[in-house]
Amino acid sequence: MIKRNLTLLFLLLGAFTLASCEKEESVPAETVKEEATPSFVDKIDRSDEGYVLVWNDEFDGDSLDTTKWCMQHGNGSDYGIENWGNNELESYEYDNVTVKDGNLVIEARKEDKNGKQFTSGRLRTMTDDNEPLYSVKYGRIEAKIKIEGGSGMWPAFWMLPVDQNIYGTWAASGEIDIMEAMGRLPFKIGGTAHYGGVWPKNVYSNKEYFFENGTDISDYHTYAVEWTPKHLKWYVDDECYSTLSNWYAIGDKGTVNYTAPAPFDVPFYIILNLAVGGSFDPKASINDESFPAAMYVDFVRVFQLEEGYDESIVKAAYNTAVKKDTGHHLYNETFDEGAGRLAFWNTENLDASVPSFETDADGVDHYVRSVKLHAGDADGRLYQTGLLLRGNYKYGVMFDMKADNESVVEIVITDSSGNIINSKEITVPKVDNPGKVKYTFENTESEDDENAVFSIYVKAGGNVTIDNIVFQDIEPLN
Repeated sequence: MIKRNLTLLFLLLGAFTLASCEKEESVPAETVKEEATPSFVDKIDRSDEGYVLVWNDEFDGDSLDTTKWCMQHGNGSDYGIENWGNNELESYEYDNVTVKDGNLVIEARKEDKNGKQFTSGRLRTMTDDNEPLYSVKYGRIEAKIKIEGGSGMWPAFWMLPVDQNIYGTWAASGEIDIMEAMGRLPFKIGGTAHYGGVWPKNVYSNKEYFFENGTDISDYHTYAVEWTPKHLKWYVDDECYSTLSNWYAIGDKGTVNYTAPAPFDVPFYIILNLAVGGSFDPKASINDESFPAAMYVDFVRVFQLEEGYDESIVKAAYNTAVKKDTGHHLYNETFDEGAGRLAFWNTENLDASVPSFETDADGVDHYVRSVKLHAGDADGRLYQTGLLLRGNYKYGVMFDMKADNESVVEIVITDSSGNIINSKEITVPKVDNPGKVKYTFENTESEDDENAVFSIYVKAGGNVTIDNIVFQDIEPLN
């Protein structure tokens, strides 16, 4: 490999945040946790942000507004998804959903019904005849919620498409989870988008939000998603903690690749439920201390931009050699998508794995967003193809990395003919916490190349962990 004399910055600084939620050109973001909002946000007037209120339920009466909501019933078999598709342990019952004291209240109880030991409630803005009571395409969808209950409770505020025949059954037509929480771990919530192919070829992008000390899901918080043709952004109390700006859909036959904004370019309806058990938290134990449990919803609101949404945006299809409009060229740079969480990446002579969870010294599980790379007796490679490399342009490369034993890696950028445009060899010391690698290089070739390759070589015997990879154009050369 050709070696270039470039300055290397390797600092043991911890995790690097990929994207700011404040900018339209964001790429998928890591969890952002700065200064916490001391209390929930309740703003019915968002005109200063360009929003108008288009639909809402403040739950001010003494009964559920059935022109807006329909309760679901049973164990899911009546809807073709036994145990609701998630190994849930409850039967949803009408009596478990009430409106009182300005709140929608969904109660989970320990009682035997319909062959289940527990009951709870689930409602949606869709009838049992699959006619929407309310649906929306694009906007800010938010709810003020608090959850009381222990291990095994699974509260959710989420959305599904009205018509799953457009792109295909779950999850080809998409799912937007605005808020999900584990009763066992009340100090965090998650936001997720499901898309890709029909199960089991679906993928998802997930980020978590960790509350500051002194507050958790048992306090009221306003959870929101901002949905446009260009991005999905997740918020807690108006603090944006995650941005997703690339996705795709593959049809039922697995032969059609739909370009973004598909599948998130069709109307979705809203769901609120409190599940018991299920696959979301397989480590949860359920006992008497888990009850009573309840999900309190003070309001659900939908805002849309008064100026409307530009639907002319067309972004890269899955594995298509088109430059992302953000200037960040890599996809799935935080290893959250696809089978084995390695969508868009290829491996060669390398053991690459992304574990879902790791347990820290306190016994708490944390979601993992990094790939572990191990080379055996020969060099191995993790790489991504189909990247646009602009001629006469300055580029930046940045990522987090650590090693279980002193290892050597080499970052190589090649053009479509295999010519090396840049390479950087790095010796990674054995460290417990990831350090930041950061450098720039200049592409002095005059022509653009639409099928460049970004490669990470791990030299024989190396054992490294890498995350938050940024390969970004910076500015044209003078």
